[in-house]
Amino acid sequence: SSAQSYQLINGQFSASHIKTFVLRPKKEGRITIPPATIRNAGKSFKTQAINITIAAGSTNPAPAQNATATNPSAIKPPQKTQSKELFLVANSSKKTAYVGEEIIYKTHLFRRFSAIEKLLFQEPKITALTEKLKRDPQTYTQNHQGRNYYVQEIDKRALFSYQPGYMRIPPALSEVQISFFYQNQVIESNPIDIKILPLPDENKPKAFSGLVGEFTLDMDVDTSTLIENKPLAIRLKVTGGGNIKQLKELYVDSDPKFKIYKSDTTDHITYEQSVKGTRHFEYIVVPKEAGDFQLPSFSINYFSPQTKAVSLLAP
Repeated sequence: SSAQSYQLINGQFSASHIKTFVLRPKKEGRITIPPATIRNAGKSFKTQAINITIAAGSTNPAPAQNATATNPSAIKPPQKTQSKELFLVANSSKKTAYVGEEIIYKTHLFRRFSAIEKLLFQEPKITALTEKLKRDPQTYTQNHQGRNYYVQEIDKRALFSYQPGYMRIPPALSEVQISFFYQNQVIESNPIDIKILPLPDENKPKAFSGLVGEFTLDMDVDTSTLIENKPLAIRLKVTGGGNIKQLKELYVDSDPKFKIYKSDTTDHITYEQSVKGTRHFEYIVVPKEAGDFQLPSFSINYFSPQTKAVSLLAP
């Protein structure tokens, strides 16, 4: 993610640009994150290297209702077993989706046993942007093909594919030990194929924001009276569900009577049943001259899977 900040103090502007990266180590050991480099006006600037020690993941037994592991090396490759007593079921909220549209993917463990000793889970390798969602920790009973099972949700995430075509989600793997007296069993879920449709080109603006879903845009201005060369903060919020973090900028009508700077971007996003929330933008508007003017207009465009069209949204 990225964020920018501008300040105007005594007529002097300062700015910062922050980029945040989330890294997930794939193996234990000592690693070095090399310096990041930027170039400006012919000069190079570097950060310091970062040294990190990656510890081995824990594989100690834990209660099955809360025990999952996503370390790809946690599950050894013994022969997989298929049983009506114990199996994994994967499902997705959509079999067809547009580029950038949210897809909810879940994996459930079905078991005939009231409790199990150990459960390790290996998530599938998915060629799409994924966001972890809050999974249901409760175990419940469900009738499946005439038999009653204990069911627990062991994986839940939102997927956003930006490549049209067919996306295959490979099987997830799980290693289960029913009790001390039984050998471990490795089971796998079903694969899932999802058709990803390209966004229609008809009426799509050149500066398309990339938003896909349903959204609203609201604006808050401190006052209707501005003073020449004095900055005014304009706050806007985009609210909706889906790939809201895809939105980096709002579209602003250029106006030579104003200086306009993006000051800040903050998020209030939840990851429960789906990805939803609000992305807040703050812009600084500075009038260059006195007079009666309209403030510059702010807007976004987004694709709605419901209407199958691009819509323009203004506060």
